[in-house]
Amino acid sequence: MATLHEIVTYRKQANWNWTESEFMGLMNNMIQAMAALHTNKIVHRDIRPHNILYSGYKGSYVLTGFRLSKVLTRKQNETHAVVGVPYYANPELRAFMKDETFADFASYNCCDSDIYALGVTLATAFFLELTLPQNMILPALTKYQKQYPFLQLIIQMVSPNPPGISMFLQNINPVNGQRKLSEENLIETLRYKSKPQDE
Repeated sequence: MATLHEIVTYRKQANWNWTESEFMGLMNNMIQAMAALHTNKIVHRDIRPHNILYSGYKGSYVLTGFRLSKVLTRKQNETHAVVGVPYYANPELRAFMKDETFADFASYNCCDSDIYALGVTLATAFFLELTLPQNMILPALTKYQKQYPFLQLIIQMVSPNPPGISMFLQNINPVNGQRKLSEENLIETLRYKSKPQDE
């Protein structure tokens, strides 16, 4: 087993870009993992490349690192401990992580924060740049979205108000007993964003 961080580091050193199939496999596995958590009212709060493992035996990625996870008992915008790695925190949460004003607790949407962290993780993995400056993530994704339409999903993940995980699940179709992200239903799913989301 290797972490996504190790895989991206190796791929960058070897100048070994992802194939569409490889990257969409990673996206599928992580969207399914996050959906399983959020459906059960569990938030991870520490999604990043170090907490994603690849199992060569199973040929899939697994979300790990649950030491900061939490079961949501009330509404999503309740007061939570401010945790996680600032680089992967959404702007709302990162505002509470500023140097001298670091808050111990704040009211923020943990589900949105997980979705944003997954978007940043996927973007940095796709570009093989683990330290891609925050202000460059969205422009880089936008630049390549026509060439790689699945990047539109990541763009939505890192948007200020990401759709709920149910929107991303609309991109997963059963194929050979496994759920698989497909470009065929991408446009239809992106239209789903304008509908009310259930979390």
